[in-house]
Amino acid sequence: LAYKYSTHPVSVEIEVTKHEEIPVLVAAIDAAHYVTLLTGEGKVLTKATFNMRNNVKQFMRLDLPKGATFLNCFVSGKPVKPAQDTSGRVLVPLEKSEALGETVTQFPVEIMYLTQKEKLKTFGRFTMHLPELDIPTSQLYWSVYAPEEYNYGWFQGDVKKVEAAVPMGLFT
Repeated sequence: LAYKYSTHPVSVEIEVTKHEEIPVLVAAIDAAHYVTLLTGEGKVLTKATFNMRNNVKQFMRLDLPKGATFLNCFVSGKPVKPAQDTSGRVLVPLEKSEALGETVTQFPVEIMYLTQKEKLKTFGRFTMHLPELDIPTSQLYWSVYAPEEYNYGWFQGDVKKVEAAVPMGLFT
């Protein structure tokens, strides 16, 4: 602020109020596409590609499914070496998005992990889980490829089963 005085002596009274800051989203995954390959021997190989934006977050924390082995990781097409925190979560180093005018650039993060389950049986139930992330996801697509010689008559979970889907805005 600027003030102009017209006579002496000069005095000014100012009331200052500091407002409480509201936390804002520092990173977001605009689209996540998981591709899982299930074998009859019970091996479950999952590749996840996240299309994300990041302002200040240093790492993405992943809590992999129980018994999963982390295989590899790429950020913007370059291999990166993840770390592990004291809780056993995987820490994937992130880059920061660039500001282009009023928008923020997106970049891909790709991970791959393997889980060993029991061999598929003639009858039974098979459960699969995705990793838990510490960054909110707007769109999620999960493609599961399973052996053709089995019948899959019952689907249950918190994702909707569809026969075919066209990912909207995924890496365009």
